[in-house]
Amino acid sequence: MTLLWGSSLVAVLLCSSAWALTRSALAPENEVPLRPTSWLPDSQITTIHLPKDRTRR
Repeated sequence: MTLLWGSSLVAVLLCSSAWALTRSALAPENEVPLRPTSWLPDSQITTIHLPKDRTRR
């Protein structure tokens, strides 16, 4: 029983490391790192005018 658990653990570790290498190899070269979102201050009110006659999709 212990041998079965040990071999299962080794198989999972090998598959997960191979998957991680494959995934990193498929990452695009021009990937842009995410920047933190800048929120508007709470005290400032920004008005947005929406046209009522046209609908865009």
